[in-house]
Amino acid sequence: MEVVAYILVFAMTIAVLFFAVVFREPPRIEKR
Repeated sequence: MEVVAYILVFAMTIAVLFFAVVFREPPRIEKR
């Protein structure tokens, strides 16, 4: 069951990095 925990941590890390980049950099992709 350790694999599931690693996958969750990995996914959360990617999400945090993604949101950090999105909020810091100007929005290049705009949804109309």
